[in-house]
Amino acid sequence: MPKPRNDKLRALLSEAELSGTALAHRVNRLAAAQGHTTRYDRTSVAHWVAGSQPRRDIAELVAQVLTARCRRLVTAEDTGLSAEPPGPGRILQERDPVTRLLGICRMEADAVRRVEIHQAPYRLVPVPSPRPAGAPRASYRTGWNGLPPQRAERASGDVIQTVADLSAQYGGAHARTMLAAYVADDIGPLLTGLVTSPGEHRAALRRASQAACLLGRMSADCRYEGLAQQYYSCSADLAETAGDQETRVIALRHMAVQAMALGHNEQAELRIRNAMQNADGLGSGAVRSFLSSGQAVINANAGRSEDALSDLRLAQEQHERMKGPPGLFTSYSRAALLYQQGRVLLTLGYPADAAKALERSLDSRPRGQVRARALTHAQLADALLGLGHVDAACRHWHGFLRLHPLVRSPLTLQTLTGLRTAFGPYRSIPKVARLMESSNSEVQCPGGGDHGV
Repeated sequence: MPKPRNDKLRALLSEAELSGTALAHRVNRLAAAQGHTTRYDRTSVAHWVAGSQPRRDIAELVAQVLTARCRRLVTAEDTGLSAEPPGPGRILQERDPVTRLLGICRMEADAVRRVEIHQAPYRLVPVPSPRPAGAPRASYRTGWNGLPPQRAERASGDVIQTVADLSAQYGGAHARTMLAAYVADDIGPLLTGLVTSPGEHRAALRRASQAACLLGRMSADCRYEGLAQQYYSCSADLAETAGDQETRVIALRHMAVQAMALGHNEQAELRIRNAMQNADGLGSGAVRSFLSSGQAVINANAGRSEDALSDLRLAQEQHERMKGPPGLFTSYSRAALLYQQGRVLLTLGYPADAAKALERSLDSRPRGQVRARALTHAQLADALLGLGHVDAACRHWHGFLRLHPLVRSPLTLQTLTGLRTAFGPYRSIPKVARLMESSNSEVQCPGGGDHGV
């Protein structure tokens, strides 16, 4: 029996004024941005119109292309290329953030099922209007694994900080599934059992939100962009329920910069504006500085030089007013701010100023933060190459190559590929040729967004 023609897709192609070739090209480009290789062409699109269906993740990419062209939200189901998503799709569409987060983390903890969730595509979804953090939900349980609630909450905070430190040293692929299992097995019972105190439940929601935000950063580092988006979304929703506006806007900032890194500039600008508006009234200089530096990166990417430089000045002023204890969600390191300044200045075409900021960032970065130091060496090599200082650039490329094997981070592998391309015109110089040779084997290693440094 012949398959029914896909009139939904035909109508959307007409509305978007896209040919089959153009759609296939855009799908291939989006897939590449998310770390996947596809080779669709007009024949592939003709098959889809005739009734065949690609994988669910490809249908999501088609929906993203059509969303951008039609300037309205188009879902995978709207394209006629996908029915109701099975298995992990139902988990990802779960509206309750607790159920969604725990479902994702249980899949991540399963060595077989995690493959499905790692393939989840990044989706374009509407950006909600700014709104104040909500009140915590009603009541849940009093204890967990024999620990009193306050001790349990403190223990979960220590675990999250420990994994964050490991990620900074060894990369996002290290200990990520361990944290997912911890959320499912240890934080989960705090969210789903019976408690006596709303304050205890609010604290558990806050820790779950922080863990989800960290899992988002680590997943983005692994180039699991759709999974990272889901974690960030869970983090923002849980923080809102907990009344934790600071963690919420941090998650929203990550979502904005991720959208920019994947080429969704309009989404990025809407999301960073949303984050900034939600931050009105926050007294934390660390969080406000973090938001302003993210807005600077997005404005620089859009070519708005004056706005980006103004954002950098504001981020510096807010950083100078920073108070509070050290910690993943309570402070913003000077090295991280200087790194973002360097990125912005390099994007705007000021390599000399960028190099100065990056050098200061490297000098103030703890040696244990291997991933961040490796990425800073790479940015410095790029800046110095733009100044024509090939010898100095080579020193930083060598610094990157020295650290790269110590880190499990697909993003650093992607960075290495970019460095090889940038140094390509100089391969006739013996020093560059040697670095090309020594880096060749690294490119073959399996290894990836917001740099998160």
